[in-house]
Amino acid sequence: MGIFDLLIALLISRTLAFLAEGLGIASLTIYVLSGYVLSHPSLSLVSDYDQLLLDLSLITLFFYVGLNVDLRVGKHVVKESLIISSSGVITTIVLVMLTSTLVGIDLTTSLIVGLALSNTATEVVFLTIKPSELVGEAVRKVLITSSFFDDLLMICFISLLDVAGLGGFELTSHAFKQALFALAVFTLGLILTKVLSRRLITHRVMVNVAVITLLTATLTGYLLGIDLAFSAYFAGVALGMLRFIRDPMLVNIVRLNDLIQYFSEALDIFLIPIFFLYVGANLNLTHILTPEFMAIFTSAWVGKFLGCSLPRIIRGDLTTGITYGVVMNARGGLESVAAMVALRYGLLSPTLYSVVVVTAITSSITTPLLITTLRRYLRTY
Repeated sequence: MGIFDLLIALLISRTLAFLAEGLGIASLTIYVLSGYVLSHPSLSLVSDYDQLLLDLSLITLFFYVGLNVDLRVGKHVVKESLIISSSGVITTIVLVMLTSTLVGIDLTTSLIVGLALSNTATEVVFLTIKPSELVGEAVRKVLITSSFFDDLLMICFISLLDVAGLGGFELTSHAFKQALFALAVFTLGLILTKVLSRRLITHRVMVNVAVITLLTATLTGYLLGIDLAFSAYFAGVALGMLRFIRDPMLVNIVRLNDLIQYFSEALDIFLIPIFFLYVGANLNLTHILTPEFMAIFTSAWVGKFLGCSLPRIIRGDLTTGITYGVVMNARGGLESVAAMVALRYGLLSPTLYSVVVVTAITSSITTPLLITTLRRYLRTY
């Protein structure tokens, strides 16, 4: 793929994304669909990518996701979020696995599909409940924290896909190594917070600290055999601990928020479009509109809705329960990343890869529309 083809593809997809955002359609959806269309043999604008470029996109994307993790939540929020997240994930995995096995998919592949579709996209949740009139602050905190827990599980799942061919002992050993690495990065984050709390951080210092933290964590992870995306994610979480600094003037908090905005814009200019154009280029929609796809899509949606809504409905709060069930069905980027990694290692067929990606795209489109409709009937809105 030449630079000319890439620039043309970026121009077309960016223009379409800009127009679609006015209709409330997520830009990721447009990038994936653009990649699918532009990879058609008659156009061939999106074809082979440099693997280094894709890896760089992944590292930066996961670092940004980690930066957005805010650990300053109360015990009540953490407890309820863990219940909502775990219930939604488990129910989705079970229903998707049962459905997949019934349509003839083997158990291991069914588990991979179930895990890939069990996530909630934090970025879509942010966009969906951003207006203050949509949900109360308490519900908003639970939704965002629950989606963060989902993201954490998905990060671990993606990194473990890299060693999926290893034996049970080696897989367990790798997971233990990941846990130790995450703990070490958390400790680094606490130390960094104490050191930087003694001074006012300029914008330039914040950017340099962020880049050095990211490169140090990913290089260390690479040398230890830990997935780069996993390393980048926890580097972002560690740097996000700067939110704990006691800063009456909020200068350092503002610097951190500026950094997050900076990374968001940098990602949105090139890296996110490039990666999701590639995701779309690998789609195979020939067998998507089939009973099997509809069964898996329905089980993923119903599983997430029931798993996230029932814990609150059982306690007598129907309105909040329905809100949790609908909003937590928002899916987005990480599902596509998981599917891409699984496809790369031959763990998913092109058809099942397409099922996962299309389900994520459909969910990211339908969830905001459902929220808009339900606003008229739910007392929370």
